[in-house]
Amino acid sequence: MKQIEQRKQRDFRLKITVIFFSVIVSILVGKLLLVQVIDSKNYSSKASYQQYRDVEVKPKRGNIYDRNGKELAVSVSTYDVYVELSYAKEYDKQEKKLKKWEDGEWEEFSRNVGGILGEDSNKILEKVRQNQDKSRFILMKKIDYAKKLELDKLNYKVLFYEESKRRLYPYGKFASYILGHTSKDNVGLAGIEAYFNKELNGIPGRKIVLSDAKSRELEDHSIRYHEPVNGYHVVSTIDEVIQHYVEKAMEQSYIENNSKRSMAIVIDPKTGDILAMAAKPDYNPETPNELYYYRFREAMSNAKTNEEQLEVLNSMWRNPMVSDLYEPGSVFKVITASAGIEEGVVTPNSTFVDKGYVEVAGQKLSNWSKKPFGTIDFRKAVGQSVNTVFIEVAKRLGSEKFLEYIYAFGFGKKTGVSLPGEAEGLIYSLDKLGPVQQATMSFGQSISVTPIQMVMAVSAVANNGELMKPRLVREIVSDDGEIIQRFEPEVVRRPISKKTNETMLELLENVVKKEGGKKAAIFGYRIAGKSGTAQKVIDGKYPKGYYISSFVGIAPVEDPKVVVLVITDEPHGQHGFYGGGNSAPFVGMILQDTLRYMGVTPNAIVSNNTNIEKVDIPEVRNMTFKEARVLLNSHHLKYTIDVDSAKDDTLVVDMFPKAGETVPIGSSIVLYFEGKKMDEVLMPNLIGKTVSESQKIVNSLGLRFNFSGNGKAIKQFPEPNKLVKKGSMVNVKFEDSSSSKPSSNEKSGSSETKENLIEQNKNTKKDSSETNNSSDANSLENREEDMPSVIRMSN
Repeated sequence: MKQIEQRKQRDFRLKITVIFFSVIVSILVGKLLLVQVIDSKNYSSKASYQQYRDVEVKPKRGNIYDRNGKELAVSVSTYDVYVELSYAKEYDKQEKKLKKWEDGEWEEFSRNVGGILGEDSNKILEKVRQNQDKSRFILMKKIDYAKKLELDKLNYKVLFYEESKRRLYPYGKFASYILGHTSKDNVGLAGIEAYFNKELNGIPGRKIVLSDAKSRELEDHSIRYHEPVNGYHVVSTIDEVIQHYVEKAMEQSYIENNSKRSMAIVIDPKTGDILAMAAKPDYNPETPNELYYYRFREAMSNAKTNEEQLEVLNSMWRNPMVSDLYEPGSVFKVITASAGIEEGVVTPNSTFVDKGYVEVAGQKLSNWSKKPFGTIDFRKAVGQSVNTVFIEVAKRLGSEKFLEYIYAFGFGKKTGVSLPGEAEGLIYSLDKLGPVQQATMSFGQSISVTPIQMVMAVSAVANNGELMKPRLVREIVSDDGEIIQRFEPEVVRRPISKKTNETMLELLENVVKKEGGKKAAIFGYRIAGKSGTAQKVIDGKYPKGYYISSFVGIAPVEDPKVVVLVITDEPHGQHGFYGGGNSAPFVGMILQDTLRYMGVTPNAIVSNNTNIEKVDIPEVRNMTFKEARVLLNSHHLKYTIDVDSAKDDTLVVDMFPKAGETVPIGSSIVLYFEGKKMDEVLMPNLIGKTVSESQKIVNSLGLRFNFSGNGKAIKQFPEPNKLVKKGSMVNVKFEDSSSSKPSSNEKSGSSETKENLIEQNKNTKKDSSETNNSSDANSLENREEDMPSVIRMSN
């Protein structure tokens, strides 16, 4: 019985087990049927969704051009190159490691890839070895498209790429405050890049991409369903050539004036076009986090927090010519004078009595000169920048009328320039304008303006009295050249009449011809201008020794083509702190280069006085041969050339003697032309010259000097008019002192010995080195505290 009972229980358990597994199998079969037949589309869709991804396709950012179509900012595709070791046949998927990396195939891989990337094959092989336990590693960042195509031809399955867009600025550290820069994601952060970011950016597209198990895009299986729209291009008013002139001049100003900052703006007064705008120190738009200058490096070293570090970067990126305020000083007298003449309260011949100061509401206001000018007419008062006279002119105008003209010239309101961060300026309202404030405003203090406001106001004086809106962008165009938007020149208002305009130009020309603006004068051109020097306001006070100086120039007077404003912030250099000394020369430098480039013909003659025996040599480098001939002829100078095939349009690249030297009228200037190697010079004729004269000539050409004898040169090698390499030795034989009677001068102690000539040679080398250091436009680091160390800050 017991056995029967046990068998029944065993059979029962077996039946339960069979039933259980039957149910399980039925469920599985049913589920399989459901997946394969009923829900096949649903699961297929889910599987497809896991393999395909919806990806944004970034458009190409538009370019920025100068007015002549030269590229100032462009976007290019770059590629990071990855090696995917898991795709290599030597990769052990279980151990997740590359085996046999020393295999000859990897050596071949390293040679082939290294040859394209310009990388040593051993370094690439070493990289593979170091990363053999990784499934993927980066081989090289940011290669260009041409190299990618070459790599593709190798057909290596282990190579993968990640594309990114890179913003390039072909001229490097150039026009940074105009162009601005972008973020890593190509979003404009400053300058035109920020102001026209929407237009430049374009519209993203979409595409469906097929990915492998590791989410890597399989390019051959991507499907675009919404093409990206590339960004529009911005055509600016900037002239790349003039911009380079200004950059060079401001670099030199920054060094020679030992300034906190040197800046300049060049305007076409008839259209309001900004032809150039630069400030030093600046930054490189392509590497905006690099600190090239001591001022910014020092500030960064003192920054303790992230917020303070960001503030240093923002101060470097901020455009001081539109965002920073300053007291313009006597340049503002152009506005006071224009208002006074327009209202008839003063004429060029009006006379004033100056005692050196004037008391206003119990406060003594003085001139720059401690010596009174006495009786002086207005023409002379403008030339000598007499504060007391301008205080009187503003008083005659009255507070309301004076403010009316200040606003009419565009102060106290944004100019509307197409750059971010423009400031409005600070002007006393009528109810708060007391007699002292009115008096000091008359000569450019107690008023804060931006450089762009100041240069546009003076441009009105150069444009028949019409104030123009500054124009930085001429048009926005598409890839196919269609003009999307055009920006026409815009007249804001007319603050003064054409007659007053003509009178003001005559007064300002007198400043450059006879008064404090002589250092802005250019031979052959009529220049008008005005200097300014103002004490800086620091913490609400005027501390001693802190000035901001400036000079504005207009040229040519008979038909103004350009207005140039140069500002020197806190000068402590060789040119002093007055604007006529530290800023005027650089206005002249910019005007000379710009007028010549624009083809403005000189119209002045050296002098009607035929008794003048000497003349200063004009600058003719970078002129065409035809332009150089015209200018040299106007100075009563001759020329010789180093090649016989020079044509009218051949460019002059060098000259001897150098510009600025004084030579007798009728002297011959040697011209060197493009195509000639600049490490070669034309050997001059030294026969008949003294030892010191010969040495000076030889040293000025970058040649070495060796001599014998001590009289007049009788023999030289190399011979005259031979091309010799710079640094070559020039041997000159002079008459022996024993064979020629010394002159009375030589008897009195001026004879030249080898000892004192050696000393002179040392001094000459030193002077030459100092001159080169101060004038080299590409060596800002010559300034002691601006040595070429760089701090890199991460984004």
